[in-house]
Amino acid sequence: MTLDETDRPRSEADWLFVIGEGRGFPSVDGLLAVDSYQPSGRAPEEVAVMEKARDYGARAVFFEAARHGRAPVAQAFVFDESTAVDDGEFAELHKRLWSWGGVPLVYRAAPGRIHLFRCAHEPDFVGPDNMPVCRPIRSLSVGAEIAAQDVWWSAARIRNGTIWDDPIACDLMLSAQKSAHRMLVEQVRALAKQLTDSELLEPRLRRRLLILALLIAYLEERSVLLPKDFARAHKGGPPGSCRTERCLGNGFCP
Repeated sequence: MTLDETDRPRSEADWLFVIGEGRGFPSVDGLLAVDSYQPSGRAPEEVAVMEKARDYGARAVFFEAARHGRAPVAQAFVFDESTAVDDGEFAELHKRLWSWGGVPLVYRAAPGRIHLFRCAHEPDFVGPDNMPVCRPIRSLSVGAEIAAQDVWWSAARIRNGTIWDDPIACDLMLSAQKSAHRMLVEQVRALAKQLTDSELLEPRLRRRLLILALLIAYLEERSVLLPKDFARAHKGGPPGSCRTERCLGNGFCP
């Protein structure tokens, strides 16, 4: 069932409410359903993102239109209540999506309400004791007025890329200094300086250990390495003793 078969859009955000309320799947240019996606003949970059979306449990992916010969760029993942119903579970999912950094926007659609999360800015999910919390940057309810500057609900503006022409949207959703990759670079630099100042290791060994630590953190964050793997490697260590919940909010050990 498509949006055309159920109801015409009543607002710019109706495509999200259709998903959240289980009224079928909206027929919107650039919005691809994960469960019915057929990769044959599609751009490799698009296929890779769709496979990633499936791994994360997303219902759909919104792609900006292809321009100047390049492949479509994924702008948003859309989730419904079939994935991470519990706020705590979704907070963990938000943390993983932020660490991945593959899309700047994440929508969580439920009956009567839409939550918007950002994944290319500071880690909004960091709570007390560094435990992830569900903290959307914007919320929208059925019947609520959409202000002119609320461009992130507009399917047309996401599709044609003009959402990022709006300085308010860019300031709110994007930050070159606070994104996961930037924070990782800064923390690596700080750790390298700390190790150098300590003079406990010779330079070559210091670099090797730093690279190995980053690789392990990367594999753990993506669940390639599991808590049981660390327990086997560290005799007598409790299972899960090296889980990233003990780390700073970005999922990389300090």
